[in-house]
Amino acid sequence: MFTKINIRRIFAEHGETLKHHDKKKTSLGDITLFYFLPLTVSILSNKLKWEFSPEFITSATALLSLIAGLLLNLMALLYGTIKTSKTLEASISQKKESSPDKAERQLLIETRANVSYCIVVSIIALILLTFLNAIGQQTHWHELIEALILFFALNGVLTLFMILKRLHSLLESIT
Repeated sequence: MFTKINIRRIFAEHGETLKHHDKKKTSLGDITLFYFLPLTVSILSNKLKWEFSPEFITSATALLSLIAGLLLNLMALLYGTIKTSKTLEASISQKKESSPDKAERQLLIETRANVSYCIVVSIIALILLTFLNAIGQQTHWHELIEALILFFALNGVLTLFMILKRLHSLLESIT
């Protein structure tokens, strides 16, 4: 029933990008950076009673909308690049794919997984921001929602840095 909106694969593919390639084990450092750090900051902000102002909610909503839109465009560019890579690979199937080509292709696939994940995180944060704006800050739920928004926003920003690093590596390999 929900197969059209099932996003578990996006989370699973993103999780695969947090593994060491040589050991096939999840990196404890990456888990700490991408999940425990945002969680810690979210919990601390909740304990310190830090509250979002209405202006912050409006600005964050606009910013996340722009980021999600730009990431969707990046997905389209990655699709074209990966498709071109597959076509080129098929046209020279007699030759073995070189190790740098395999590494570049793997980096493209991982970047696609990270971009997809970042889009989902942005959408979740946008939904939470919209919900927070609708219920106001006078309810007991606003503290939890603000902590969740902060977690997803920090996780998304850190993932954006990872995407930037991967894209930089891809572009560096062709220049």
